Amino acid sequence: MPQPLTNYQQKQIVRKHSAYAMESKEGGYPDHRITQELLNKGLDREMARDVVSGLASAPSAQRDAARQAMWTGGLICLCGILVTLGTYGIAAANGGGVYLIAFGAILGGGYRFLRGLSKLP
Repeated sequence: MPQPLTNYQQKQIVRKHSAYAMESKEGGYPDHRITQELLNKGLDREMARDVVSGLASAPSAQRDAARQAMWTGGLICLCGILVTLGTYGIAAANGGGVYLIAFGAILGGGYRFLRGLSKLP
C-alpha cells in the first residue's frame, strides 16, 4: 500500500499542475473540463478541485503582489531621491562639500517598481 502524501508533497503536485490549469483557463476551457484533465493526469479529485478553485483567486493575488511591488519600489526610489537631494542641499548650503548619491536605492527601487508594473494582469 503506498504511503500517503505529505502536505509538502501535495502542495508541490498542486503547484506543478497549476500552470497547466491556468493556461487551460486562459484558453477558455470550463472548470469541469480542466478538472477532468487533471484527473486524467493522475491527480485525485480533491487535489484537482484545489487546483481549479485556486484559479479564481490567482489573478487577484497576482494583481495584489504586483501593486505591492510597485508601492515598495516607488517608496525605496523616492527615499533614494530624497536622500540624494537632501545631502546635496546641505552641501550646497555650506558652500560645497560632500554629498551622497543614493543610486542603489534609486535604481533598485525603480527596478522593483517597473517589475511590479510589468506583472500587472
